[in-house]
Amino acid sequence: MGAAPSAGRRPSLVRPSLGLALLALWACSGCQSAGQAEADALARALARRVRIFYERQLAAEEGRAGPSPDERAEQAGAESQLADALSAAGLRPGVAALTSAARPGWGAAVARARNLLLAQGYVFPPVSPGDPGICLARVRSRELGLGRSLWGRRLRYRRVVHASPLLSDYATFRALRTGRGPLPPAARLARPTVFLDADAITRRAGRGPYLGVSPAQLRAHLELVQVAALRFRAEAEAAEQAGLAGPGRGPALIAALARVWLTLLRYGEGDLSWRRLQWELAQPPTEPERPWRAAARWVAERLPPSEGAPPAERARARAPELLALLERNEARPR
Repeated sequence: MGAAPSAGRRPSLVRPSLGLALLALWACSGCQSAGQAEADALARALARRVRIFYERQLAAEEGRAGPSPDERAEQAGAESQLADALSAAGLRPGVAALTSAARPGWGAAVARARNLLLAQGYVFPPVSPGDPGICLARVRSRELGLGRSLWGRRLRYRRVVHASPLLSDYATFRALRTGRGPLPPAARLARPTVFLDADAITRRAGRGPYLGVSPAQLRAHLELVQVAALRFRAEAEAAEQAGLAGPGRGPALIAALARVWLTLLRYGEGDLSWRRLQWELAQPPTEPERPWRAAARWVAERLPPSEGAPPAERARARAPELLALLERNEARPR
């Protein structure tokens, strides 16, 4: 779920669902001779080239004039740098495929460079469907074979912790450039892999909805959000399919996100999930209401009055009953 949690969105170009561990082992021409220095140079060159594409995309969306002579020269320099970096890494550059201003041009370079970058400590975190860009970051750590039991089911997943992206997806680039849009996601999911941005988590811990929360606590919370999305991926995918048919997507998506909220309240440590839900409800409403907030409201409206036990404990105790309502398709969000 983006800045707000998502239910495992997968990009078409990067295909993280194939599995990072498997991809890192795939053979690629020239990978054996290329080292870390060549991989770092290739990552920088690729990021430079894609950012130029982002600039062109944003200019087109804003109705600005086509590229100036200086901008054309910048693109030519970026294409030359990328071709040289591919050659230095032992990969055939295919310069003709890199000269297009459109995504297919640099997409060919991504296809050539992907396995080498994965093998040399980089990762391609997933981007949202429809995003024309990619995300590229340096790996801090990888852990395989992780597991967690949620609502009677054992979930198996992998964890990749990475630094701030060297190259963000286009939606993040546009939001930062224009000052409009959500914060870059600190956690992402491409099943069965959870991606955590260590630098973003450190920056956000102790602020806003996470006041008084340490980076370690925030990391555990965001990881639980993504594993909960993995647990209810079938419901989330059903919501996406309902979207193809029209108005059915809204209630289905809210119900899927309500399941995630209930999982956080049931399995999250301390009262962080409860405080996060209350913070969400305190934000100014939008029209239409954001699904993540609508799901929080659905949950909050069905919790008992604040009497007796602390509210976080009451929410934890009530969560199984509310989940059962959703599973029986009763009191379905509308």
